[in-house]
Amino acid sequence: MEKVDQKQISSLLSKISNDDDQKSFETLFKLYFEKLLNFSRNYISQKELAEEIVSDVFVKLWKNRKNLTEIKSIHTYLYIATKNQSLNAIDKYQKRPVFSIDKSFYNKFHFSSDPGSALEYKELQTLLNAAVEKLPFQSKMVFKLVKEDGLKYKEVANILDISPRTVETHLVRAVKKLEVSLEDYLSKKKKLRKHGQIISIIFFIFFLLPL
Repeated sequence: MEKVDQKQISSLLSKISNDDDQKSFETLFKLYFEKLLNFSRNYISQKELAEEIVSDVFVKLWKNRKNLTEIKSIHTYLYIATKNQSLNAIDKYQKRPVFSIDKSFYNKFHFSSDPGSALEYKELQTLLNAAVEKLPFQSKMVFKLVKEDGLKYKEVANILDISPRTVETHLVRAVKKLEVSLEDYLSKKKKLRKHGQIISIIFFIFFLLPL
């Protein structure tokens, strides 16, 4: 995922806070809305409700715009605010959170344009999706924040109120469980078995590379 330009963010926050610049606020909204929407949907199953939650976060942000420059990390602030709003919504509207996975991650496992191979990799994607669904909720959250939203361990730790070390532990456990889930499938697919070593390397490079 493309990282947000911190210099651009600082400039936007300054204009919003000091000049009440609505265009800068709209730009900030566009930069973060989809990311925060996907994050909220880790807790909230209804897309409409998640959209309402994120919109409310930005409404409150605008109301408190004069204090924006005092926020150490707007990135972490927005995620924590979205998490808190989502948890409040769960208490009101839902019995338990529902996790949804962004399909963009799975595109990383496409190795061939051959129709037959494409079908097999589609099956692999389905298997991975099911495997991720079975991960413990905290591990799924760490997985998505670090490897789909591109957040650093420290940022994830602040958002989930856990230590960076715990973030790393959850991520390692998630990767190991996903690899185990793939073993039987890979052993049955000759083409995929050829790529077994490559897929394993991708798992460890992509997932465990320090951020």
